[in-house]
Formats: sequence, C-alpha cells, structure tokens
Amino acid sequence: MITTLLFLMGFSAHASAPIQDILDPSALDRQVDPCEDFYSFSCGGWQKNFKLPADKAGYWRQSNVLVDNVEENLNKILSDLPKTEVKASSLVNAKLGAFYQSCRAVSAPDVAGLNELKKRLSDLDNLKTPVEFAKRLAELSLNGTSGFFEFYNSQDPKDSSMVIAFVDRGGMSLPDPDYYLNDDAKSKEVRERYLLHVSKIMQIMGMSPAEAGKVSAMILGFETEMAKHALKKDDRRDMEKLFHPMAFKNLQALAPAIDWTTFIQSLGIKIPANLNVVEPDFIKAMNSSLEKMPAADRANFLKAKLINRSAYFIAGPLQDEAFAFWRQYLNGQKEMPPPWKYCTQIISGNMSEALGQAYLASIPGAKFIKKQTESMLGEIRAAFKKEIDTLTWMDAPTKAGAKKKLDKMGGKVGWPKKWRDYANLNIENGAFYKNELGASEYEVRRGLAKIGKKADRTEWDMSVWEPNAYYDGSNNEMVLPLGELVPPVFDPRFSEGANYGTLGGSTIGHELIHGFDDSGKDMDANGNYKTWWTDAAKKNFAGQAACYIQQTEAFEVKPGLKEHIRGKATLGENLADVAGVKLGLIALKKRMKTRKPAAKVDGFDEIQQFFVGYGQGWCAKMTDEKLREQLLTDFHPPSEFRVNQVLANQPEFAQAFHCKPGSKMAPKNRCTLW
Repeated sequence: MITTLLFLMGFSAHASAPIQDILDPSALDRQVDPCEDFYSFSCGGWQKNFKLPADKAGYWRQSNVLVDNVEENLNKILSDLPKTEVKASSLVNAKLGAFYQSCRAVSAPDVAGLNELKKRLSDLDNLKTPVEFAKRLAELSLNGTSGFFEFYNSQDPKDSSMVIAFVDRGGMSLPDPDYYLNDDAKSKEVRERYLLHVSKIMQIMGMSPAEAGKVSAMILGFETEMAKHALKKDDRRDMEKLFHPMAFKNLQALAPAIDWTTFIQSLGIKIPANLNVVEPDFIKAMNSSLEKMPAADRANFLKAKLINRSAYFIAGPLQDEAFAFWRQYLNGQKEMPPPWKYCTQIISGNMSEALGQAYLASIPGAKFIKKQTESMLGEIRAAFKKEIDTLTWMDAPTKAGAKKKLDKMGGKVGWPKKWRDYANLNIENGAFYKNELGASEYEVRRGLAKIGKKADRTEWDMSVWEPNAYYDGSNNEMVLPLGELVPPVFDPRFSEGANYGTLGGSTIGHELIHGFDDSGKDMDANGNYKTWWTDAAKKNFAGQAACYIQQTEAFEVKPGLKEHIRGKATLGENLADVAGVKLGLIALKKRMKTRKPAAKVDGFDEIQQFFVGYGQGWCAKMTDEKLREQLLTDFHPPSEFRVNQVLANQPEFAQAFHCKPGSKMAPKNRCTLW
C-alpha cells in the first residue's frame, strides 16, 4: 500500500545519483559466516568493489550516498538560480546565487581573498593595551576564529528555558589534547608536521623562514601547555565537570589578563550577570600563560589562528598547504573536492536554511514521508515505555521518572515550522572569502543575540537537507531532518523489516535512548541539569555499563593498530546502538502481527532483513589516518564495532541466523541494560 501510494504521488530519488537498495545483494559477502563476522557478511562485497573517492578520507555506504545525492540536488538548485547582481536588500535566492557564483569565479591565486586576509592580519599588529587586545579577540571570535578561548551561547543547564553565555577552552588547533601529550611515535610525528605547517603558512603570508620557525615553536609550546589543563574526552560527557556557573565579576577575577568587559561589549551584546565557564582550570592556566606572553607573541599566535581558519577558503598556496596538512596528512584524503562540490559545501554550510526551503520543495511526497516517520517514531516510543517496566536495575521512582521524561520528549520530523531569516546578511558580488567571513559572522551574531533571552524551542540545529539526526537534551527532543528520511535510510518500496532496521533501529531508537544514557540521566524531562535517578539506580546502571566499557576496550579494530575504542567516551553511543536495535525490532514484530508475512528478499525473511538492513547501513571504508582520528576524537566507535558487537549482544540476532552458542555473534556472556 505504501509503495503504490508513493508511486502515484510521483515519488522518486531526490538527485540524479542511482538509489542503492536498502538490502543490496551485491554488498554481501556470502563466503563469510554471518555468525562469525556479520559486518563482513553484510558489507564485504561492497568493501571489495568500492573504491574510496580521492576527495574523501572516509565513506559510509548509507550516509555518504545520502550526502552525495543531497550535494547534487543542492548544487542543481544553486546553479539554476538567476545570475544577477545582488544588493544588500536582495531576496534570499539572489544572495544564495551571488555567494555561489563568487565561489565558482575564484581562480588561484585568489588575490582578492589574500588582500582581505592581509588587511585583517594588519589589524592584529597593535595589541599593546588590554583594550586593544580584547577588541581584536572579539573580532576574531565573531568570524569563527578560535583564539585563546571560545565564547558562545547555549541553554542554561539549570534552566533550559533561558539562553546564557558560555566560556570554553580554545586555541588548540590539533583535533584533541592527546595529540599534544601522547608519547608514541605517530603523535610525535604529527607535532613535527604541525610545526612545519604553521611555519609554512606564516611564510606564505610574508614572514621570514627564521621568524616563522620561532613563531611555530612558540605556538606549539603554548598549545601543549594548554592541553595539559584540558579535560579528557571521557570527561567532556560528564555535565558535572562542565557546569561551573559564576558571576561575571568572578570570570574577570579568574582571568584578569583579558578585559572581559571590552571583549563582550565588542561582540555587540550586554554584559551578562552570570555565565558558565566550562573548564575553569583551563581558563586559569590560559590566563597564567597570557600574563607571561609578550604582545608580539600574542599577535603572532592570533595571526596564525586567523590564517589557519581562512586558508581553506583562499585558493592558491594557502589552500594547498591547508589541504596538505589537515586533510591529506591527518585524514588521508587525496584530493580537494571538485569546484562545484566545494562551493556547494561552503554555501550550504553558511546559508543552510535558505537552501533548506528549496530542498524541501524538491522532494516529492515529503509530507507522506514525514507522516510515516512520525508513525514509526510513535511505535518505538510505545515500545520503550513498555520496556521500562521490564528493567530490573531501575527501581520504581526511577521508572516513573523515565516515563515522565519519555512522555514529554518531543519529536521534530522533516523540517522547521519557521525558517531562519537572512534579510540582514550582506553578500557582495565576486568577493568569496569576504562573503564567507561575513556569513560566519552573521551566524555568530545571531547566536550571541540570544544570550539573556528565552530559548526558542522551535529552532533546529540541523538543516532540513542534512542526512543526520540528533537528540537535544536541553529541549528533551529528537530531531529527524528530511535528508535522513530518504533512500537508502528509508525507502517505502522495501519491506518494513529493512526500514525498521535502518531508520527505526539505527536512527529513531538510537536517538531516543540518548535521553536515558550516561548523559541523559543528568537531564530531566524539561531539559534541565538535574539527576532524576535514585542512587540505587545509578549504582546498578554503572555496574551493568561497566560490562559495555570492558567489552568495547577489548574489541580489536585493526590488527597492529595501537589506538583502541575508548569505552567510557563511546558508552552513550554504544548503549544507544544496542537499545535502538532492540526497540526497532520490538516495533517491527508488533507491526508483523497485524498483517500477512512479508516476502523473502534474497533468501532473507523479514527479521533477517531487519538485521541485514542495519548491518548494511554501517558499511564503511576509510583511510588509516581517518580511522586513527576517529578513535582519538570521536564519541562514535567504528562501523565494524557498531555492527558486530552491537548485534552480538542481541539474542534475537543469534536466533534469526541460527548461530550456535559460543560463536562470535552468539557469545555465552552478553552485556544487557535496556
């Protein structure tokens, strides 16, 4: 019925790229025993035949197909816009078109971009007084340059109805503090290459080799010292370690090397009475180092940060060097994206909701897709509510709190009720780098203007076209953009088994559980930082979660690879994966009771289709460099773990594929929680 209705409505793929079936027989490797390695069984054929594109460091069969389709669609929208002169008061489509054309018109070297950057660098030459220093810091903060710290807006953890200011760590360019502190050979090599990179970009902008060498050493030394005082990745998931509210005067006392009054006023906002300092020890250490840093070093440090922030947007030697270090060396990406894709990525990132409206209009059957997703979301919520009663580690008061939170949990599906306004965004013809800076500043100012005001709970943190989803703890809601609700994640032409495995289990169920994981337990039904679990429930949770942590850290990602998956840091994602699969399967089985059995697909019954759909959703290929970065910086574990270990913890999987007890996918000891 769903299939017939969608074809009558003219449903089709939203881009020219061919649709990949949710169940793709060519992706399978039937030579592999599914009870020993289900990831290779599901994805082995695809991995053998798929060649990693030169402009990517990693490729996920499901999500990157979505990304590719979206980028082609967005590029067509941008390319079809009228190529007319734009004025500050022009309609949003004219601004989109002018921004896109300013990017496509750039040729190397981008003289206009270089001149704009040089002008902004010259503004950093005079930092002799606290007032001058604070003003320059504000200017950099507005265009998205991380100087010595980050200043941004977010909902108040204790009162999510209000938006407050946050002061957070900043200034470290490498992906994680461990990059500065680890003593292994690869980490040392990365730091040596980083030194060379900073020296090169400073020389490109006119500094002598000798001076550039001194500056790069100073920068690495400062950032290394800061890394010593930064929280570890594990701790960045613990709200108790991230919430340090204080009066504005106490911030000034904590870090007197910065004139905070001038800094905040230069951002164009009022001085907040209170704010949250995320890592006070870091800010205190930063202040100590700043007090000893000469004005010339401060200026060179900030110049290097601005150059690094800008280099990818200025064609020529700067862009080449930025690509060579950040994308080629650190991630293993071989080539820059082609110009059409590069420009589409930049414009869509800076004017996301302007393009979002056009994207929505390009998707036939969008309202029907939204309705079907909302129905599946409701079924999975209902499944979890019943499961709560079966949990032996939760006591009665905690179960009551869980049900209350679930009942209040929102679910945004498809697209926003109201769209972001770009009326005051100024876009100039033929000034790409300047436009990029201006668009970044427009977004930063939009966010800062919220400080001290009521939170707008209708806003989205993802664009409608984005192939992704998220759970927002401050609003206690799941958000499922339309870009995530199309093939190959959700395809109404395929069985409910496949769809419940990809969208139901790996997306909806996954995001729902984030409201109840190791972080979700500290956020109540209203999105406030408040532990609603009893001490007994917390103790029981920790005891059973320890099984997952041990299991995760014992998992070998790749033979000989030094780095491993961090059990505590990835705990929330692992719990969400396991429970998401369980909830998706419960909802599917309930649906199956209301109708005739679905036909087999490639020999798989519908329950098997559920698991194959889930497994093929995580097929991935990446460079060794990208894998290393993921293990060091990402809260999500690699795909092989997300399939094999997650499904090995599901007794239903072993039953579906008739796995013998003791096989790798049917271990004698499983971790259980939800």
